[in-house]
Amino acid sequence: LEERGITRITGRLIIDLRGFPRPFFNETWADEDLDEYYGAPISGFNIADNYADLYLFSSDGEQPVVEPNVASLLVPTHQELLLGSSTQLDLTPMRRADTLLISGTVREGLSGRHLRWTMPDPPSYATMWLNEGLRLEGIDLQDRPELNYDELITGLDTLGYYTSLPADTLAKITNFRSSNIYAEGLAYALNSYEQRKTGQPTVMRSYWRERLGLTPTEFYPMDGSGLSPEGRLSSGALSLILSELWRDQSLHKPFLTSLPEAGVEGTVRSLSIPSEVTAYLKSGSMRGVRGYAGYLLHEDKWYSIVYIANGAINSAEARATFTRLLTGLFTQQPLPPPPAPTKKIAAKGKKHSEHSKGSKKASHKASSKSSRKGKKR
Repeated sequence: LEERGITRITGRLIIDLRGFPRPFFNETWADEDLDEYYGAPISGFNIADNYADLYLFSSDGEQPVVEPNVASLLVPTHQELLLGSSTQLDLTPMRRADTLLISGTVREGLSGRHLRWTMPDPPSYATMWLNEGLRLEGIDLQDRPELNYDELITGLDTLGYYTSLPADTLAKITNFRSSNIYAEGLAYALNSYEQRKTGQPTVMRSYWRERLGLTPTEFYPMDGSGLSPEGRLSSGALSLILSELWRDQSLHKPFLTSLPEAGVEGTVRSLSIPSEVTAYLKSGSMRGVRGYAGYLLHEDKWYSIVYIANGAINSAEARATFTRLLTGLFTQQPLPPPPAPTKKIAAKGKKHSEHSKGSKKASHKASSKSSRKGKKR
């Protein structure tokens, strides 16, 4: 726009989503995950992995403040916040004012605490991001932005194109950061138009079952990322998939590269493993389940490894047991002491006390049962 000498737009910014899906959450996801960055919705228009970075400030006796960043840009807000014993926030895009309404309570004594908060409606956040970004560049919009899902828009002049990152890079982002929206987006895109209405990974499910002869008891995902507690994945099925990927010369290297090195990077950087081995793993967790899967190098030999701890009530306990397993299998070292038993937590306990469920819609029909086994994200 600057190259064309445009400094003011008398029309409006329109995000044209005709034919693309509106934002949706998988109906089998647990309520407690819907505010987490890895439980972000899928949409025809996605921005910044569909979560906002929130920075919270709350001093004694002072009005609490939340600074929301979308794709590294501070978006305009209207805030109705109080000090409280815990942080419980509700983020609502105000399309008429093109600002973000932030309401709720913020725990006292915070100074720049960082939260990654799900955007329930990414296109609405995108209009705020684009509108504010243009304003900061000196280009004013005279009318409010809007989303278009129905009207056919003609007579457009193309200014440029945006091309996504390569698929292997998106796989690496997924496995390093647990950015589940890429896995969900892939599963959605593989489905036919009719299959997309269910929100289930129909084509992906059929592909692996036919390629490896897996049964529904062994492999029956309910989504693309494995976040659904109603999906099914046995350790044996996952081991077969890893072995198949290793033998496939076209997928071997890019898939191995997509996995973070345990003890060094990604979501497994804090995992302790014996010095005699090098492991590239994807972590997985949900209520009552912790797991690791990937490949391990020991004395110039490669192994696929799958570890799923069902009924794990403490992530530290699950990690310590996995370390003991690797030590016993691949070293002559004495086993580390077993983890101390932990008390069982109530079924309604949340993983992060700073997170609330304020931005979820009442229509979400997600399950939060903790007794299911054999699931892994």
